Parts: sequence; structure tokens; C-alpha cells
Amino acid sequence: MSLVKKRILQLNKENKFEAVEKEVNVEEETDEQRTRFFSLFTSSTELGFVIALPIAGGALLGTYLDRIFNMSPKLTLSLIFAGTLIGLVNIYYLFRESEKEGAVSKKHLDKQQKGKKQHA
Repeated sequence: MSLVKKRILQLNKENKFEAVEKEVNVEEETDEQRTRFFSLFTSSTELGFVIALPIAGGALLGTYLDRIFNMSPKLTLSLIFAGTLIGLVNIYYLFRESEKEGAVSKKHLDKQQKGKKQHA
């Protein structure tokens, strides 16, 4: 286990950033970075699917229905527009969900930090 001193910015109780010098476990830090990377990767992938699938589905379904009812391009354009609206609503719910998870994980992180301080 190798400890390294690092200066980091940390939020204080007044929600202002302050520079703090901390001893950090190198292995622990790389695990945190890896976890943060995969979290961002999965969030961005989910965001892409949440936007793209309703629009693509609307385009495909609209094209199919336009061929059946001979109404080209009315249904295609209408369903692409509907898919866009559905994608925007999905984004809203995705961000709302991630805010709730962020608040929960922040509380969990605060509890962990308090536990580490008590053990030190």
C-alpha cells in the first residue's frame, strides 16, 4: 500500500471549494477513477439510446405505415417528431433519476467519510 500526498479541491460546509492536502492510497484512487469512468460511460450510452431509439423507431414505423396507407411522408415526419418528444421526456426522467441517485450516493459518501474519520 503506497500513500501519496495530493492537493485536492473539496467542498466545505458553506458549499465553497477549498484546497486540502490529503494522503491518498494509490490503488484506491485508481479504483475510484475506473468506477467513475465506467459510470460516465454507461450514463452517456444510456443517454444516446434514450434519444436515438424513439426517433429511429418513429422513422421506421412511419415509413412502414406510409407505404401501407400511401400517405408518404406525413406519418414518417409525424412519428419522427413524436419520437423526438418522447426522447426529450426520457431525458428529463433520466436526469431526474440521476439527481436522486446522486443525492443518495452523496449521503452514502458522507457516511463513509465520517466513518473513516472516526477510525483514524
